Amino acid sequence: MKKIVALVFCVLFLMTLSVNAESSSIAVIDLDKVLRSIPQVQLADAAFKKEFVPREAAIVALQQQIATEKNKQKLQQSSLTSEQLDDAKAELTKDQDRLDNMQAQFAQDAQMAQSKAMEKVLAQITKTVNMIAVQKNYDIVIPKSNTVYYKNQYDITSLVINELKKTH
Repeated sequence: MKKIVALVFCVLFLMTLSVNAESSSIAVIDLDKVLRSIPQVQLADAAFKKEFVPREAAIVALQQQIATEKNKQKLQQSSLTSEQLDDAKAELTKDQDRLDNMQAQFAQDAQMAQSKAMEKVLAQITKTVNMIAVQKNYDIVIPKSNTVYYKNQYDITSLVINELKKTH
């Protein structure tokens, strides 16, 4: 008797789930495609490059300077006094420390700038997806990357891209 009651309960529960699933409206979005297609990402990338390319060039120049100095030391090693050699090594160590600090600060600043830029872009995407979901009466919007199968009619990627291109 307990087994029959449990079985009836399970069947009723599953029927309720299927009814709810049929009345739900689901959409799918390809976030990678959105990020590749919208001008906001391109603008953020251009701003990032404008800020960080000169710093990267300074780092490369210092790397080249250090390499040149190392080669110069090797070539002149036999003609330098021990005091001159020690001074040259100390200068090289100082330059290498400066390079290490520049690289560490560059990496930290670049990471923070990229995070801030992407945060703004993702906020715009989220706002746009929410707006479209409300307009089209979607209950759930899921990333395409988390979906095994879907019908193309549920893909709102192009709608999101077009809307973000308008608001750029």
